[in-house]
Amino acid sequence: MINTPEDLYRAVLAFKPGVESSVCLLHKPCKGHPLCSTTSTTEVLDFDAVEKELARGKRSNLPSCDGVTLNPERSVFCFVEIKGWKEFVKRNVNVTDASLSEDDKKIIEDKARGYNLKSKLVQSMDDCEEIANDPDLFLKLPFVYIIVTDIENDRSAAEDIAANLSLFRNCFCLDFL
Repeated sequence: MINTPEDLYRAVLAFKPGVESSVCLLHKPCKGHPLCSTTSTTEVLDFDAVEKELARGKRSNLPSCDGVTLNPERSVFCFVEIKGWKEFVKRNVNVTDASLSEDDKKIIEDKARGYNLKSKLVQSMDDCEEIANDPDLFLKLPFVYIIVTDIENDRSAAEDIAANLSLFRNCFCLDFL
C-alpha cells in the first residue's frame, strides 16, 4: 500500500532497480561531459528507463518525465523535466542584444510547444499509478512538476526567454536541485 510520496519513490525503485541518477547525468548534453562547474547532489530516478520497462512487451514506449525525486523533507513526490536551452539559443536565436525579435520569440515558442510537457506529466502519473496499482494515487499524494533548465539569471535575452515562454508559466519549481 502506497500512502506517502516516499512509499511511491521506493515502489518505483523496486520496480526498476538501478535507475538512481542525478539531474546532471539525465541531461543528455552532460552525459559524460558535464557542461557546468557544479554537480547535482539530489538523487533522481531515471524515469525514462522506468517507462521503457513498463512498456516492454505491452505497448510502445511513450514520452515521460526525465526523472522523479522527493523534496528535501521527503514529503512531496517530484516529477522532473530537464530542458537545455543554452545550445538551442546559441544555434537558433540572435542574442546580440538585450531583447528578442518577434521572429526569435516565435522560434523559441515553437520549440517549447513541441515539448508537450502536459502529456509527459500525464503519462508519468499513469505509469506511477500502474506501478502502485492505484488509479487514484495522486488524489492523495502531494506532487509537483519541476522543470530544470540551464537559462541563466542575468538581464539578457536569456531572461527574456524565461519571461516569455508559456513553458514556464504556472509552473511550481523548487530550488533544491
